[in-house]
Amino acid sequence: MKINWTEVKEKIRPQISKPSYETWFTNTTVYLEDDILTIYCPNEFARDWLESHYKELVFNTLREMFNTTFEIQFELKSNTNTTSNNEKSTIEDITSELGEQFKVSNNSLKYNDVDESNKRIRALEAKIMNLEKVIGTLVEKLDAVELKTQLEK
Repeated sequence: MKINWTEVKEKIRPQISKPSYETWFTNTTVYLEDDILTIYCPNEFARDWLESHYKELVFNTLREMFNTTFEIQFELKSNTNTTSNNEKSTIEDITSELGEQFKVSNNSLKYNDVDESNKRIRALEAKIMNLEKVIGTLVEKLDAVELKTQLEK
C-alpha cells in the first residue's frame, strides 16, 4: 500500500487551527513499511508534541481514508535509515508538497488576470502600430527634406 502524505495532511488540515497545522504538520514526511507508518519530524519537540497531541487524529484519519489501521511511530528526520524505499517515499512526499504549493500559487492566476493581460497586449500592439505610422511619416518627411536639399544644390 502507498500513502500520499499530502492527501492525509489535507484531510487533517480543516480539523485543526491553521497555526497548529503549519507548526506541526507542514514539515513532516512519512515512510510506510508493512502496516507501520513512521512520521518524520524536524525536531524532538515537534515529535513529542505530535505524538502526544495528534497521534489519535492521524490514526483516525488514516483509518477513515484507507479502511485499515496502522501502527504510528514518530521519529526525527535525522534518525532516518536512508534505504532506497525510504528516500523514494520522502522524495515523493516533497515533490507532492511542492506540487501542492505550486497549485496554490497558480490559483491566484485568475481568468481576470489573463483577460487583463490580453487587454494590455492589445493596447501595446495598437501603440506599436501607431508608432510605425509615425515612423513612416517621419521617414517620408526626411526623404522629402533630403530630396529638396539635393535639388537646391
